[in-house]
Amino acid sequence: MNVSELLKHSNLKPKFAEKIKPSYKDQNINSSELTNSNCLILLFGILVFMLVILGMKTIISHYWDSLSKLSRFIIAFIPFFIAQTLCGYAIFRKKDNVIWRECVGVFIFLAFGSAILMISRIYNFYNDLGDSVILCAFAILPFVYILKSSVTSLIYLLLIIPIFFYSSSLPVLSSLSNELNFSLFLLAILPYYYYLYRNKSDNIFLLIFNWVVPIYLVFFTFLLMNSDSRIYIISSLSLYSIFTYIGDTPYFKNNSIAYNSYKIIGGVNILIFACFLSFQNVLDSVFIEKLKSSESILFSELFFTILFSSIFLILLFREFLMKKIQNINCLYYLSLAIICFILFGLSNSILLVCINVVLFIYSIIKVIDGFIKNNILRMNLGLTIVAVLASFRLIDYDIEFNIKGLCFVGLGLIVLGANYYLIEEIRYNE
Repeated sequence: MNVSELLKHSNLKPKFAEKIKPSYKDQNINSSELTNSNCLILLFGILVFMLVILGMKTIISHYWDSLSKLSRFIIAFIPFFIAQTLCGYAIFRKKDNVIWRECVGVFIFLAFGSAILMISRIYNFYNDLGDSVILCAFAILPFVYILKSSVTSLIYLLLIIPIFFYSSSLPVLSSLSNELNFSLFLLAILPYYYYLYRNKSDNIFLLIFNWVVPIYLVFFTFLLMNSDSRIYIISSLSLYSIFTYIGDTPYFKNNSIAYNSYKIIGGVNILIFACFLSFQNVLDSVFIEKLKSSESILFSELFFTILFSSIFLILLFREFLMKKIQNINCLYYLSLAIICFILFGLSNSILLVCINVVLFIYSIIKVIDGFIKNNILRMNLGLTIVAVLASFRLIDYDIEFNIKGLCFVGLGLIVLGANYYLIEEIRYNE
């Protein structure tokens, strides 16, 4: 019984009910929520299921050679049938018990995985470990949604990693490219990610998803775009700008910084791209060839580049409609400027100047913003970019080492002086 029920069935006054609500909530934790104490029980439950599977396999292996193929086939799937029975019990009788759902989900994965390994030994099917892993991912995906099991969803995320690097011999997947297979498997788990986002705003599994999904997309873009460096830069900057936009939404903005992985990954990668492209040697090595003809660019690369760029432009247009120009995140301008410079086909020398100018303006804006708002982090971000730009310029040009040394010392003193001044300003205002 919760506080609202007490208020309904007793003479409890509303004001008193509001006072006891926090303490009463702590004493009556909903079993459908994964608390710290439940996490420990969950770990023990998973350990028990692992020991049960191991024990059953050990007993069976003693009589394995004396059994017929049909007997081996049936025995291989007995743990999986037991797991499915427990799944039905968890759905209909323990649907509000998170421990049951999570443990059964892990048991299903272990039972099916062991069954696939045993069947492959009996009939010589799927001797390749990659195919077995992909089959396990196929098998446990429905149970992620049936059981609403977050642990099973994390296992699924681990299982789909080999799909991008491994060319499957399975009939369903062999006709498609690795990139398309990976994107389809990743899309299949996104509805559950949205479920976590809508229902469990402070869940540890949501925190893991917040980091794993964008990291997967970063590596997906990196491994996919390999025929032309300019296509890769355009698609990557568009993707990182989308991440930054997601990180600026109210949920991520008002939550802990640990949950705002999108803004961290997006913003950091945009600045890293911009800083490296401002370096002459990097720019020459990246753009040593002119943009290739559209026939030489893979369809998948072109498709995802257009997709990411279109989403970025739509979101940027939405920002222009809803906010003033000065209130829009400067990283969008930085990404858009670099993308436009590349699309215009500027020569390396002009492109280098343009990127340096835009990046320098961005850094100055951050420094001024840090001083105005007494924000040390923003000020140091701007100073760091200025220091990186100055360092690259000193490396690009043939300058005596004594002068280079004095310049680096001067940069260090400027950073130290700016931090000292801002700290004293903050102390004075307090």
